Parts: sequence; structure tokens; C-alpha cells
Amino acid sequence: MTRRSKSTSFPKAFRRTRGFVVANLLLWGVIGGWYGFQPESRQREVSRLVTNLFDTRKQISAFDVGRDLWQLYYGEDFVRGSPPGADTYFYGGVPQPSPGGAGPVRVLFNSGYAVGYSEALGNPLWVAYRLRDLDWQEPAPRPEEFRMDKRTAARVEPDDYTRSGYDRGHMAPNYGIATRFGRQAQEETFLMSNISPQKHGLNAGVWKTLEQRIATNYPGRFGEVWVLAGPVFAARPERLKNAWPCPRRSS
Repeated sequence: MTRRSKSTSFPKAFRRTRGFVVANLLLWGVIGGWYGFQPESRQREVSRLVTNLFDTRKQISAFDVGRDLWQLYYGEDFVRGSPPGADTYFYGGVPQPSPGGAGPVRVLFNSGYAVGYSEALGNPLWVAYRLRDLDWQEPAPRPEEFRMDKRTAARVEPDDYTRSGYDRGHMAPNYGIATRFGRQAQEETFLMSNISPQKHGLNAGVWKTLEQRIATNYPGRFGEVWVLAGPVFAARPERLKNAWPCPRRSS
């Protein structure tokens, strides 16, 4: 029985592998034939996308490429936009506080991102940053320490999180900023004005996965991404030991 199981499993595995190879060859054959009839500007855009496929840091699959090409040029879901300026962090302008919200918002500008900070809550309300594929550089090692941001009146300290049950969660990501803007910008992501309380399962799970895709996959596929992220507070949020409220989640 064992011998028959082994002998029959090999042809099945071979057929699956052969099917995968054939599907990829067909996909690339279609893309290659279509590519030859495109204008030069579109060929440059497609060449960048296909080149990124072979850069393992950017975690792009062949099916990502095929789907993106279809959506970009023939689908109805993708909308190409024109940014308001090359040197801005904000695609659609600076976020405006809602009436009766968290009080005045202090906008702090850093090398790679901007943050809207609430002194009343001792917490960022939003961060905004832009990551371009062509700006990629190898990052320096991760900084070892978080730092109080002396520009803030709240003066939240890294130790305020000690034994709180919450991680120090980055809003503007260490890796994405480091790979585009260098060491100084990377260190600025460790300012406490960029930190929001996160449960470890979120910080080391889906949030980390999303940060990685924003830093690698999305710019590699679309050329650049504009990000606006921030916490969502419950009606009665939990608080750190120094009375800073903890968001329900980040988004």
C-alpha cells in the first residue's frame, strides 16, 4: 500500500507543477505579445513593474503583475491621479480636525513623514507619508531606543508604556521610512509623537504585514503610495498609567 501511494503521488505532483509552469508561460506569452504593441511611455512603466517582480525584497508575484496591468489599463477600479505637489506628504491636503474632537492638533514635520499630534490625548491622531519605488535604499539597523519628542507639551516618555500591556506601535513605519529617506528619518519614527498604544497581536501581526506591503509590494507595483494612517478611539478607551488613552485599533 505504501509503495502504491508513493508511485501514484509522483505523477499528481508532476501534473500540478507542469500546470503551474504552463500557466505562467501562457501569462508571460500574452503579456509579451501585448507589450510589443504599446507606446514607449507605457513600455517604460511595464518594464519597471516586471523588473520589480524579480526583486525579492518587493514580494511581487507574476499574478500581481498580470492583474495590475489589466486593472491599470483596462479595468474600471484603478483611478490614476495627479498629486498636488512633488514635495508634499499629503495627497489631498492636511487632515482637518472634526468639531468637538481631540482639541487643537499640532502638525509636526519630520524628514520622511508628518504627524498630526493631540496634546490633550498625548497621542498622534494621524500620520501622512509618501513612498516611491525608485527612492529605495538599504536601511540601517533598527534603532534600539524610543525618544520623547521635545516639540510636544505632553512629553510622553517611552517608559509610560512599561508593564502597560501595550506595545509602542509605530504610525509612520520604521522600515518604509528608512528605505526611502535614510537614517535620520528612520530615527525620527522612534519619536513618541509617532507612537500609539497597540496590543501585541495587532502590532506584530496584521499591522506589521500591512506595513511591509506598503513599503515593498505596493510601491513596486504602483510606483508610489500615499498613506494616511491613525488610531481609532473608543468612547471610553483604556489608559496608560500616565492617563494617556489607548485607541481601540489603528487603521
